[in-house]
Amino acid sequence: MGQIDSFELTNVFVVVVRYFGGTLLGTSGLIQAYRESTAEAFRAADIVSRIVEDVFKIQFDYSLMSPVMQAVKKLDLEMISQDFGVTAYLTIAIRKSEVESSIHSLKAHVLGVREVEVEPGQEVAGLKIEFQYTR
Repeated sequence: MGQIDSFELTNVFVVVVRYFGGTLLGTSGLIQAYRESTAEAFRAADIVSRIVEDVFKIQFDYSLMSPVMQAVKKLDLEMISQDFGVTAYLTIAIRKSEVESSIHSLKAHVLGVREVEVEPGQEVAGLKIEFQYTR
């Protein structure tokens, strides 16, 4: 666990296998062997950083297209897909830790008001934001 913490890793699983070769290491020796084996494996590994994001589908009236698109750009939200058929849809990804503030800012921008003027959970006419999945 100490090596996982020192490498600042999450969502990792470590297995160390030690074949007994006739030498008794004792408790401290085993701890050192496991620690060094884990550290060596981490140093040799390709460590991949991932950002956990929630994906949302935004449905909006065409009259709101300009403020919605401007808000997505201003907030630097990742647009996964868009569909401008009978109804306009965007699929966006938002960093999980920023979901609440980003959606709040998006609503304020669409309404054309300051963020403090938008109540938490306030609905915006012609705008529907629906959670899809976490990636």
